[in-house]
Amino acid sequence: MAASFNPLERLMMKIRECTGATVRIASEPFYGNYYPGLIRKIEQGTQLHIDYAPLEQSEWEIGTVIFQLSWNLYLKFSANNYGKTRIYDRQWQPGDDQYKLDFYGYGDTVIADADTIAFQPYVGDVFIFNTRNFHIVEPMDGQRVTFTSAIGLLPNGEIILWS
Repeated sequence: MAASFNPLERLMMKIRECTGATVRIASEPFYGNYYPGLIRKIEQGTQLHIDYAPLEQSEWEIGTVIFQLSWNLYLKFSANNYGKTRIYDRQWQPGDDQYKLDFYGYGDTVIADADTIAFQPYVGDVFIFNTRNFHIVEPMDGQRVTFTSAIGLLPNGEIILWS
């Protein structure tokens, strides 16, 4: 218990130290603060997708960010060679909706000829990446549990976090 810590508070403190920026939780005038920490299990994998608030939530504060990242702290990860996150060197652009399969996923045509990188996380790893880049999580046999949230830069230089 003595070694425990709040990963969200630790990350926010590190971002403040490294940038000197105001770092806070995203909020809405009539609704209050977002919750900036999601514990997520993904064992079946995901479709090819992006996470980009200006496209998906344009009417909210988070929709005003000019850059967006995601961070994932790996809490549990079964030891095998599956469940990798694959990130493509192809960012979403206006017009890419022609490749959408449904409200969430995109067809592989959108990433044709794009370079890719995959990472195999271990418990305790933290990965930060640009969620405007197309990405997938491969299916796995076992468990994959992360603590995660989005990180966005506002036009005024503030950095906000949300889930």
